[in-house]
Amino acid sequence: MGFEVTHAYFSALRGYIEEITGAPVHYNWFFRMDPQISESYGRATWVGDKYPRLVNDVQEHKDGLGVHPHGYRWHDADQTWFLNMDDQDWVEYCVRMSLEAYSQVIGSPCAYFRFGNYWLNTATVNLIERLGIQCDLTVEPGMPAPAVRGPVMGWCPDFQRVPRAPYFPAEQDFRKPERPGSRSIRLMPLTSGHFRFGFGFVRTRLRRMLANGMRHRLQDTPLSMWNDWEAPNTFDRMLDRALRVQRRPYLAFAIRSDTCINPVLFSRVESCLRALLAHPSSGNFKFCTPREAMAILDNHG
Repeated sequence: MGFEVTHAYFSALRGYIEEITGAPVHYNWFFRMDPQISESYGRATWVGDKYPRLVNDVQEHKDGLGVHPHGYRWHDADQTWFLNMDDQDWVEYCVRMSLEAYSQVIGSPCAYFRFGNYWLNTATVNLIERLGIQCDLTVEPGMPAPAVRGPVMGWCPDFQRVPRAPYFPAEQDFRKPERPGSRSIRLMPLTSGHFRFGFGFVRTRLRRMLANGMRHRLQDTPLSMWNDWEAPNTFDRMLDRALRVQRRPYLAFAIRSDTCINPVLFSRVESCLRALLAHPSSGNFKFCTPREAMAILDNHG
């Protein structure tokens, strides 16, 4: 139901945003098409089988489309799902299943990717590049290795010292940038800002600087729209801080579709969206695909 409700909400909002920005609005949709979907619903292509009208609609609006695989694996003995992230063969299986299902549903190769559960590693980045992915949006700058819910096998990455602008990842460590144009894949980090603390929080500021580095100390907090942003760190102020420290400003956010069927979380998302669309620069915003964003940013280098 999350996709149904989310699609209806953002479809209704599309015209309003176009009035504000004076430009076509292109959202981005990342579909679950991994083994958990295949085993739970019968086919990895379930979203296309169940919702062909909705999928056709976002295609007609020229929205960006990609995949959002998770590494969940079913454990018969315990009758539960667990994240099997220490088995690269399993990760590759999840990735390939997702991309093949995407091609079947959409009718063309997939270009955009975002792994689930805040997880990514270098081998997977190198794999998806070989499989044709042009842009990955997994990285959330400032986030330490997360405590993922449920059984997990394998490590979770630390995103505290990653770049805060789109970059070509190094083949030996995806969290480090390579020289521009060196690869066909680019990583687009989501937007991060920073909390403002009083003078009594010197140790907190020092810990933030040590964790993220001096250069990125002001982009250490992912701007997740489902969070409850309270003064003096309201979402509009966090937006200002995020934009202020970027040389080539852009904003990138992710919203889970099931958020829109949770009244509490959805109210927070709506509040953040209102703040976003009321921003003084909103008339210059362009809601666009990653490929369009890259072209704009590169032309304003």
